[in-house]
Amino acid sequence: MADRTAQQLGLARSFDPAEQARANASVAIPLATWGNGAADTADAAVDTWAYAASWDLCNRLVAVVGQDGMQQVLLRVQDGIGAYDPSAPGAATAAGASTPLPLDSRRFLDQLEQVSGRDLDALFGDDVFAAPERDVLATRAAARTDYAALSAAAGDWGVPDTIRSLMAGWHFDEARGAMATASAWLLQRDDFVAQIREAGLAIPARLRDLWRSDGGDTAAAAELRAEVALASAYSGALEDVGDDPNPIERLGLLGAATPQQLLGTAAGLFADGDLTGAADQISRAVTADRDAQATGVVRLAIILAIVAVVAAAATLLWRRRRTGAT
Repeated sequence: MADRTAQQLGLARSFDPAEQARANASVAIPLATWGNGAADTADAAVDTWAYAASWDLCNRLVAVVGQDGMQQVLLRVQDGIGAYDPSAPGAATAAGASTPLPLDSRRFLDQLEQVSGRDLDALFGDDVFAAPERDVLATRAAARTDYAALSAAAGDWGVPDTIRSLMAGWHFDEARGAMATASAWLLQRDDFVAQIREAGLAIPARLRDLWRSDGGDTAAAAELRAEVALASAYSGALEDVGDDPNPIERLGLLGAATPQQLLGTAAGLFADGDLTGAADQISRAVTADRDAQATGVVRLAIILAIVAVVAAAATLLWRRRRTGAT
């Protein structure tokens, strides 16, 4: 940054970083180990090489990610936004915005690749990392490929917090296992989404919340199974109940909620995540539909009986009046 300012002021560099790094390459060390207090790095010659090499590396990084990209990286770090956090700099929801994380070499690489979308493994593997970081770069690359696929499959549901945390901590083997579980869960979710759309239901928000916190593991898997079962029960009840009750069923339902009304209530409770309440309404709808015809027949018979009695009484009264008149 000082070099860019000097160029704008028309000042010449005191030295060329690439040339000085090459001239002192005999004392080169992995840059991530520079200044960590180890005896083999506490050396003025190493400092001379490392200052130039790190400056040259930053110049090469800017050539790849761009000056704007580098600025975005620094803003994200300033706002405490992790490399796998989708938040933008300045966003009020930025995770840990009040506690910026130290920018070590791992996080720097992650942030650079997140912002630029470029593969920088070769640069960091050659110049920055020692073992064990260099040894896990291949696993990291595979995990990032899995992560990109999972992110695309998840869509606006986002990648679960647990997986983002594993990736940020460079626990790539664990992350890949968790992503395999999450990917399988998403396939089941997609089938479920198609099912409830056909039934005219809305996805409960709690399913997405459990996905974000659980990543398709125990809690999210149990919730999905419960919602699939309930949606199936709702679809079955909807098919059995039909659109409108016939006249006899209307008579049987007189003064009570119709099965269609009960299923409408069930749909609302399901969308709110109240699976118990929704199941109760579905059960009531099925029972009401099953009993409506029989209740209607009984009520019709009672009405006909009453009408017959009234008619007989009226006939008898009419005959008596005629007899009295004659």
